[in-house]
Amino acid sequence: MSGLLLWHSACGTALWQKLARDSSFEKAPDASATVIQARLWCARELAVWSVVMVPVLVGLFWGGSNWYECGKPWLYTTAAYLYDNRELEVAVAVVLCAGAAAAGWLIRRLECQVRDRLHECQGRASRATWWQWAAIWAAWAMTTLVLSIPTALYVAATTLPPGDNTLGLSRFTLGFFEHAGGPILYGVSALLVPPLARLLARTTVGQDRGSHLAVRLMLVARLLVALVIPFALVLALNQECHALWLRLWEPCHVRGSFDVFVPVPVGIVPMSHTNTYSNQKNQVLQRDDVCH
Repeated sequence: MSGLLLWHSACGTALWQKLARDSSFEKAPDASATVIQARLWCARELAVWSVVMVPVLVGLFWGGSNWYECGKPWLYTTAAYLYDNRELEVAVAVVLCAGAAAAGWLIRRLECQVRDRLHECQGRASRATWWQWAAIWAAWAMTTLVLSIPTALYVAATTLPPGDNTLGLSRFTLGFFEHAGGPILYGVSALLVPPLARLLARTTVGQDRGSHLAVRLMLVARLLVALVIPFALVLALNQECHALWLRLWEPCHVRGSFDVFVPVPVGIVPMSHTNTYSNQKNQVLQRDDVCH
């Protein structure tokens, strides 16, 4: 997409006019031409969305570039120096998620338009009612949450102190998921998500229409398990973000665990140059100073 935008900048309006002229499905003489024109249409739509999204991202990157006081100027327009600004980091994440969603929606439209042209889209409209669709997606949401447990434990292993947390996770458990998080995520994504999605699709909408639904279920589950849920947990638990791991740290639930008192001096003993102290003490540190 970056190459397409650079090419568009270099060639002026010629490329844009070609994309607009050649992406009409009505003029396709055969199946091959239909596919080619569909790809041109998708490229045009993605280019439009990129032209809208890129300036917004560059502005957010520039505003949150706090990693170095002095650095390469062109890197301020990227995420390389993005640091120590929670609001802008969240805004960048939201814009990127919106861009990914828009790209997925455009690709889905591309698929259906091509199939409509080739008369291969008979099975894409399901006879399931709205409450059946709600039940399907509710069941898949619960399944996805269960499949996300290993990923959540990996994030917990990178943020929580071992053996000293309110979740009861031992040092061995956290160490295991910290080192085995990658293979476990691959196993969930490649070995568990596809058969479960196909099983749910076949048992709800039937064999003929089940393939289209299974693909959607796989995409949603993989996006949530591998990206959305880990990102949300890191954003919530990590010390550099909202530091909610402190809520799961056992010492933060023990009253007086961080209380520090300093005696108050009342005078100096002659010839010794040492302070004398009263029974009064000032509290210089308390639990809320550490755990909130």
